[in-house]
Amino acid sequence: MKQQTFIKSVMVTSVALVLSACGGGGGGGGSDREVSSGGSLSLDDGGYSNRKASLNTQQDFEGTTPAYQSSEEALDLVTEVEDVINSGGLEEIVHDGATAQALDDSVDLACENENGSVKVTDKSVSSVIDVRYDFSNCRLTTVSFGQVALNGSYTFKESGSSSSGSESWTGSETFNISGSFVASGTPFALKGGDRWSETFDAAAEQGTLTLSSDVLEFKKGTSYVALQNSLITLGIDGNQLALSTEFRLISSAMNGYVDYTTPSPVVIDLSQESTCPVQGINRMEGDGVVEVRYGVDTGTGADIVVEVNNNTVASYETCDESGINMFPGAL
Repeated sequence: MKQQTFIKSVMVTSVALVLSACGGGGGGGGSDREVSSGGSLSLDDGGYSNRKASLNTQQDFEGTTPAYQSSEEALDLVTEVEDVINSGGLEEIVHDGATAQALDDSVDLACENENGSVKVTDKSVSSVIDVRYDFSNCRLTTVSFGQVALNGSYTFKESGSSSSGSESWTGSETFNISGSFVASGTPFALKGGDRWSETFDAAAEQGTLTLSSDVLEFKKGTSYVALQNSLITLGIDGNQLALSTEFRLISSAMNGYVDYTTPSPVVIDLSQESTCPVQGINRMEGDGVVEVRYGVDTGTGADIVVEVNNNTVASYETCDESGINMFPGAL
């Protein structure tokens, strides 16, 4: 159902790779910045959003990467569940009379367990995609997560146009899902949503992708991770990619939160043999401050410099030396 636009597929891959390579995200904007009420949390029963995570060593910085990546697990789960539903393997539940009339644009599908169902409401028309999934005690088997039990809802909306290599799209997702991984019995919950907009002009070789979210929470057993008030912008202009990020990462693995920003956008020149950024600063702030500097922003001639509380703890003459692979075959 989802529109697979060129710039989005390229840019989303690029964002994920850059964020993971940069220690979990773009830099941090300062842990005392005001968090808007639009990003309120509901699953943080451990109080992780109330304390700054330890960020005073290179090891602390490296620990932010798996914390960020765990937030992506929830989205991977939803994608695999959606793939199962759209594969055509689920049988439709046939209703009679008033029940059938009330379904309108919806169809009830039987899940793998008795009395389990998912209602799919599809109001898509032309270039507008509008789909909602309502789960009721529904068990489905996914490729990576095995069988999962689901309750709650997921919505996906997108609209836009494309012509002669140029395109413009906006979209959103909303999650309110609870359930469990059946094999282990581990419960999980996913709440929140995200939005995006993208434009691309093929003739000018220019485009912009913006991803934003007030809050996205994922709780799996006793593990908790959330992205709050995030804004990620990736621009492409010829051979140059420029990434700017701002968000708060909250994690039980870090026992607190870290704020990220890019005081200087991370810029990658695709015309160069090396895919290491030619400039950029990722700033992360918890109870300490880490900055990862690239290219001209290192001020030393090195490709990458890592600073913790204004002290250089690592310097790499090349990206290969650092072990950071910024764009492994993504573009």
